[in-house]
Amino acid sequence: MEHIFTSKLIGLVIKRLSNVEVNKQKSNQHEFNGNKDLKKLLGPQKISNKDVSFILYKEDDNEVATSSKITWYDAREAHPTRTEYRLYFKSNIVMDHAEAGDLLVVSKHTDEDINFIVVKQGSTAETVLNSLFGPVQGTSFTFKSLD
Repeated sequence: MEHIFTSKLIGLVIKRLSNVEVNKQKSNQHEFNGNKDLKKLLGPQKISNKDVSFILYKEDDNEVATSSKITWYDAREAHPTRTEYRLYFKSNIVMDHAEAGDLLVVSKHTDEDINFIVVKQGSTAETVLNSLFGPVQGTSFTFKSLD
């Protein structure tokens, strides 16, 4: 995993992927609901068509990597009192292979790079992440301290 950390890591969020986020027969949404922890990582400003890295760590600890575009936006920007942040991603080989229960890590670095890392459930990489941050149970983004 060391090659993704070429600049200083600002922070990361982690979650378990849900069925509706990855099962094309349930939904073809290509987006994640934003929450306060994801907003803490990405900030309140819109990010449009940004190239980011997507990396998949498989059960056999091999990886698949690609780049794709994301957009971070407030779907209720015009509403005077409500916000509803969404993180849209374009279809790509990594997310096409993601399954419910896999871990998703979104990291941001000092050079403004953003990485999406999908870690297969039951893989060595998942064991490493669980030892660093504790077991990840929920399907909502959780900000993880780097202290």
